[in-house]
Amino acid sequence: MRIVASRLLGNAIKLDIPVQREETLKTLQEDINNALSRNQPTLVLDRLHTFSTKFLRQICSEHGITVVDNKGINLPLHSLAGMLKKHYEQNPVFDSDFVPLAIQNNIALFDRFNAIRNNQSYAHDNVVLGNMEAEFVVRTMINTISFIDAIERYRKSNSAAPALEDIDTGNDDLPF
Repeated sequence: MRIVASRLLGNAIKLDIPVQREETLKTLQEDINNALSRNQPTLVLDRLHTFSTKFLRQICSEHGITVVDNKGINLPLHSLAGMLKKHYEQNPVFDSDFVPLAIQNNIALFDRFNAIRNNQSYAHDNVVLGNMEAEFVVRTMINTISFIDAIERYRKSNSAAPALEDIDTGNDDLPF
């Protein structure tokens, strides 16, 4: 029985990125994981879309990437992903050409995810996507968001200036 339970728990979906500090992202992340722990991926579709949009908007802003169009309207999720992909191409961090291609292909998935959120989720009065398909959509989007989070954490850890105590000058004498 324990083996079966541990296998079932091991297959559970989770938005497994560090808990966000920004209050809206933190609330959405908790709500997403609560619904997933109850095996209700259909309840996650609209919240994950909101989380993904806000999360990518935050990352784009950190990189100085515009998040609004020329009329001041927020860019949609797939546009944010496209802008971020261009940033990654201009500031390479990948060792293969697979990752940029995968991100490129995910731009279309983000666009389709937007359509699912608008037309097949509880965001509006819709006929909701079935559980099996909703779970696949959620897993796919969570994998993409988790990978982007990993990229950003990697970039931050490799671009941070060393702490003062970590700098070895080799000489404790003052130069003056």
